[in-house]
Amino acid sequence: MLRITINGDSLDLSEDISIPIIYENPLFSNERIPVTKSLNFTLPQTSNNLKLLSYPNRINKTTHKKEFTNVIIRFQSIKLLEGIITLQEIGTAIKVAFKTYGLLDLMKSPIDGDFYKVQLADSNDSTYSNFMKDCLDENEDLRLAPVRNIQYSWKDDWPENTLYDYPSDDGEKAAELMYFNFYNILNSEFYLSGSFNYPSYCYPAPPVWFLLSEIFGSSLISNPFDSGLLRKLIINGFFQDHELVPYTLKKVWNEVTSNYDYFIAPGMYQSSMPLGDIIKSLAKIFCQSVFIKNNKLSILLNKSLVLDASMKKAPKLIGELTHWKENRKTYRYGYSDYSDENLDFHISRYSTEQSIEDIFNLTPASNGSTKYISDTNQVITKKEISKDDPGEPDRFDYEVLITGFESNEILQNENETFEAISDLSPLVNNVHPFWTDDKDVVDGIDFGYWYVPEVALDREIRQQKPFLAINWGIKDALTSSWAQDGVVIGQVLYPYWSGHNYDAHGNRLGDLSLQWEGVDGLIANYHQEFKDWIESDKIKAKGIFLMTPLEISNLDLSKKHSLKNKNWFFEKVEITFRYNKIDAARIHLVEAPDVSNGSGSSGGGL
Repeated sequence: MLRITINGDSLDLSEDISIPIIYENPLFSNERIPVTKSLNFTLPQTSNNLKLLSYPNRINKTTHKKEFTNVIIRFQSIKLLEGIITLQEIGTAIKVAFKTYGLLDLMKSPIDGDFYKVQLADSNDSTYSNFMKDCLDENEDLRLAPVRNIQYSWKDDWPENTLYDYPSDDGEKAAELMYFNFYNILNSEFYLSGSFNYPSYCYPAPPVWFLLSEIFGSSLISNPFDSGLLRKLIINGFFQDHELVPYTLKKVWNEVTSNYDYFIAPGMYQSSMPLGDIIKSLAKIFCQSVFIKNNKLSILLNKSLVLDASMKKAPKLIGELTHWKENRKTYRYGYSDYSDENLDFHISRYSTEQSIEDIFNLTPASNGSTKYISDTNQVITKKEISKDDPGEPDRFDYEVLITGFESNEILQNENETFEAISDLSPLVNNVHPFWTDDKDVVDGIDFGYWYVPEVALDREIRQQKPFLAINWGIKDALTSSWAQDGVVIGQVLYPYWSGHNYDAHGNRLGDLSLQWEGVDGLIANYHQEFKDWIESDKIKAKGIFLMTPLEISNLDLSKKHSLKNKNWFFEKVEITFRYNKIDAARIHLVEAPDVSNGSGSSGGGL
């Protein structure tokens, strides 16, 4: 018998109640996350129901409660669904809408506030500075690295108070305008003390694994970002809530002690993109699907699902399957920001250098030199900046023409498409100067160069979407040494973020790049097996099945099912719950790869 409870109390149900529900497999959806199940049905207007629904029929009530949580639908004492009931209409009967809740509702909101906070003893410079130094430790939760803000130029945006209008004082002006998280290479610390128009904030970035685990907690039972190189993936929106003072420290009034507590909340640095859209985009980039069962969330690699050799027994089939052939689809992938269907043509126009260091050491032609960098798949132009005074130091400008993250996938119009286009995109790295106060230089300024991410953002405006990068740790700058007080300083090191798996010197850092193509790219690492399956012809079928309440409760759409000598994924399951029975289920099936014999299907008859 069907039973619906609110906070443990049973609602009265009419004998003709009908609750249809559809379970859809996110493996086949471009959205990659399950949609909220919304079911409409009616309840009789009994005294018990009116009481449990806070008497919505009373006209003299000044306010009516519309939504009721902790609603559980059971059949024969087995829990099938958990969620929320919303009142729709009150008449001779009570019309309501039921929807699942919890994890899916959480995904609708932007990442904001203090979902995680770092408690600091006080707000002085040393406390904040010490915390930012800790962000360089691989064991810490948050990460920092310098990011150039190309919205501000070297010369035109500065007051004329230094020789040749250059910033000085160990990068003070750069910390305020030209860089997010400016890192003073000489002192091996982030520069935090500002005096220009902007405070010198830092923007701590959470790794993706940490962000998801903090938000979902124990509800997240499978998190692929928590292992391997994916653990190095960070996400950052580069926004600072300027109501927080000082140094991004939010004051929280403690009524007991009449003191202020200070903390850093990474959610305040994120974009306005809802969490669900972030998870969908991450799932597209790394070929994943999100499954929710019993209010527990699993993020699973499609590659693992396709290659899984284990099978579940299908429910009892009534009659025969209706089957047909589904033609192959075109697998369309890429970043929405970096699309280019003529990529090979553009790249072929330029001569090749292997590493960023090679173009850094290149003497540009009078009108500049443009090269294809094979390590990062970027096309970069190097130009010498003209001098207003011969005494100025030589400076060079670098422009990225092709980011290295473009996709060369061309859409086949004759086929349906399966889309893996992500609205998230990686940070783009480029060569930029840093500087020091060097007393051996006449004008007091000496320039070095590093390879860092670049953006053009207003830090006072919350961005529409965040950026991704891989935190590769401490690496060598392009300028490896200089003299200070007559002493040659050795290695010049800085924290390095990049979407590529090479540093500026051509050193390969790992097997993972955020590029799509290539041996270390996303297709080879995560998509290939699933892509091959999508781009193959398959058998689809549908049939009527008997499912017990326990089978419905234990339904796992991530698993393959064995039926009629073939392996199947369940694409969609349609069931109707009634007062004293569950109708036979209509199940749509898609032929799954059979990895036990190395073929795409088991090859048996239907």
